Amino acid sequence: MSLRPFGRPRSSTPPTVAGDRAIRPPANTVTLVASLTILFGFVCGYGAYWYGASITGPFIFGDECEYLLYGHDLFAGADLSKHTQYGILYPIFVAIFFHFGDVTSVYGELRAFNILVFISSVVPAFLFARALFPYKPVYWFLFSAFVVTTSFGAYVDVIWAEPLYFALFQYLILSLFLFYQRPRLVTGCIAGVLLGLLFNAKPGAGIIVQLAAFISLIALWGTETKRPARSTLLGPMLAMVVASGVLTVPCIVRNLSLGVGVIGYQGVTQDLKTLIAEVGGFEVATKTFLRSFYQLSYLFVATWGLLGVLVVVPFWRWKACPATLRGLTVFLVTSVIGLIALA
Repeated sequence: MSLRPFGRPRSSTPPTVAGDRAIRPPANTVTLVASLTILFGFVCGYGAYWYGASITGPFIFGDECEYLLYGHDLFAGADLSKHTQYGILYPIFVAIFFHFGDVTSVYGELRAFNILVFISSVVPAFLFARALFPYKPVYWFLFSAFVVTTSFGAYVDVIWAEPLYFALFQYLILSLFLFYQRPRLVTGCIAGVLLGLLFNAKPGAGIIVQLAAFISLIALWGTETKRPARSTLLGPMLAMVVASGVLTVPCIVRNLSLGVGVIGYQGVTQDLKTLIAEVGGFEVATKTFLRSFYQLSYLFVATWGLLGVLVVVPFWRWKACPATLRGLTVFLVTSVIGLIALA
């Protein structure tokens, strides 16, 4: 699978680097690396389970209480109007587990579910690395290992939507990469569905990622100057927007009907308005700017220091990057900026 700017004919000769003979690894090597990657994921999952085994719960954390109550109300068919701050996707899984036991058993099952969902991230990570470095099997394993050994992995046993969101985000990265590489209706629909699921998992972060994805589409459209190529882009782009909207709009309509804003955080918006009225917009902007460095340092540490490399290098060699990496870079940078602002 070769990287290429969109709109150009696919080359029959794969790209090479200095010293690389562009020889694809044999099938047995692919199978071996894939098996080792999956095995490593399960080892990390066992480590996460062992690390959190001393926490017997439930209801130690506020998020756990809300998600379990939300899921139980779904299971019991109760009124859901009081549940607006969190997305409905994770509570749906909670409700499913309530069919098989009480709160205590559901708590343990959800911890195992979270760990399995989290370590499943090695699958899109492996496929993404293989597409990006088709002749470097070591990179396939290292990137997959990096994904499941980030600092966040220490919290996957908590009953909240973050592990599910993390896994969905990895699948979104893969689908967007494939879409940038070769825009098609199928990849557009898959990416759109994943964007919608991300919103339903965590509305605040989900809408930021949606905006980042759509901005990257605009950038992709802008870099393609040939009209025939632009016309072929239109259908897949619309498919992504429509698929995302089908899963997102009903939740937004519900939140607006309950008077809690687009993402269900109406109270936070009101608190921000009150703070601006008390100390002034300039003071709030200054504190926000200073605190952004804290958020950046957190992201830098959580990604083992690779976040700066992933962002800086593509911009440094912008003209040499194919459209696939440009689109992905725009998406990641916009997502990080939006999430920092949200935090």
